[in-house]
Amino acid sequence: MTNHRQEKSGVLVVDDDPKIRRLVATHLGQSGFEVFLAANGEEAIYQASLHQPDVVVLDLAMPGIDGFETLSRLREWYTDPVIILSATDQEQEKVRALDIGADDYITKPFGTEELAARIRAAIRRAERLAGTADTADHIVQAGSF
Repeated sequence: MTNHRQEKSGVLVVDDDPKIRRLVATHLGQSGFEVFLAANGEEAIYQASLHQPDVVVLDLAMPGIDGFETLSRLREWYTDPVIILSATDQEQEKVRALDIGADDYITKPFGTEELAARIRAAIRRAERLAGTADTADHIVQAGSF
């Protein structure tokens, strides 16, 4: 994971609907997350680079650059989990998002408890992967084999 803070896990919520942003931010804040907000793709890329969140929750249908393009741009450098939160429930759209680099996909309407649980699960997976990478760096070979 790019974020090695000991404090709260950071979540960037990206959605052009202010009601969704408020709902998700309120619930995630109450669930112990540090929440950052973005209303569009350009702002999302900026906020992600500024805060290095542990997870990005990303809508697909946004003005300007859409969620697919935002995801593609994030994946050029951002390696932590991205969870799509979208009203689009067509299988081809889900497959496209997952193939571009999303780690999970939740369709609207959604439960805030489920979203928080999926964020926690994504963070656990990322921490395990980071732990595996750290362990590989500490292998010592003694003698010849």
